[in-house]
Amino acid sequence: MDIDLSNDRQAANTRKLVEQEIDFGTRLKRQRTARDLTLEALSQRSGVAQSTLSKIERRELSPSLTTLQRIARGLQMPISSLLGSEEPTVSSGRRTVTREFGGEHLRTGPCDHVWLCSDLSGKRMLPFHTTILARSPDDYPEWAYHEGEIFLHVLEGVMVFYSEFYKPLRLERSDCLYYDGTMRHVWTSEGEQDAKAVWVFTPSA
Repeated sequence: MDIDLSNDRQAANTRKLVEQEIDFGTRLKRQRTARDLTLEALSQRSGVAQSTLSKIERRELSPSLTTLQRIARGLQMPISSLLGSEEPTVSSGRRTVTREFGGEHLRTGPCDHVWLCSDLSGKRMLPFHTTILARSPDDYPEWAYHEGEIFLHVLEGVMVFYSEFYKPLRLERSDCLYYDGTMRHVWTSEGEQDAKAVWVFTPSA
């Protein structure tokens, strides 16, 4: 789900968060212009609407992870490089750490993500700490689709995993799940407490 940042109070708060920690608009425009691509050309290559790309660059829209993956594919670059550090890193002997309350925030609709270890580019795994705000699959305008595999570990609360091929799966604290991200899916919290989970996404090459 892409978030419109131009109108309501929630969007305003999200815009402030994005401005402070993740400037996708500037990053996207830099990568696009470096490849001599117009918005129309990138739209054709990524399958993301030209108007959506324009709003992201103007920082009026916070893109979902699914949208970011499509954009990265259109730019022919790893999504980890689009999300994380733009500086090249060595291929071996790498290490990075995210302390408590660290990481970069990314709000995508009814999920509040913290992008962990974001300073290392070209990673094979993308780790997130996520607070699940949704209480119903209807809270999502579209179900997520990621080209890769996902491992998830529930830290707090109770979450329900909905997918296109299986019955809803209830997961409690310390439960783990591994699944194919190309299977369309959404997460919800059960009860008053927002469920929290750490999940690792391994994007396909």
